[in-house]
Amino acid sequence: MKSNLYRLTPGDRILITTALLLSLSAPFFAGPRRNGSPSKVLVCENGTLLKSIDLSEDRTFDIRLSGDKKAVIEIKKNKTRILSSPCPLGICRHAGWIGKPGETIICVPNRLVLKLSGKEETYDAVSF
Repeated sequence: MKSNLYRLTPGDRILITTALLLSLSAPFFAGPRRNGSPSKVLVCENGTLLKSIDLSEDRTFDIRLSGDKKAVIEIKKNKTRILSSPCPLGICRHAGWIGKPGETIICVPNRLVLKLSGKEETYDAVSF
């Protein structure tokens, strides 16, 4: 005797087909993601803005941190990175280059934050 457990009713088929079509078409409804070009990098330590630097010219500069520490920031081709930092693990150095508005590099031991700002910032997710 056949089990009725594995039989799909017409309503089940419509529901499954609708869910499948909606999930496959979601990227088309979301539209293109706008990635503007960053215009400057904001350098903050302990929540205080230290510098706002224009990204138009390539250069390397030092940031004096509290406690006689120094971090070196590099700007090249509208991107930035932490070149050297006195933190023990160097996670901020290994973060690499950032180049989209809204992206950040955070050095937790030194309380240093680099954030790119521009006309259109992108977000991975929004939480309420």
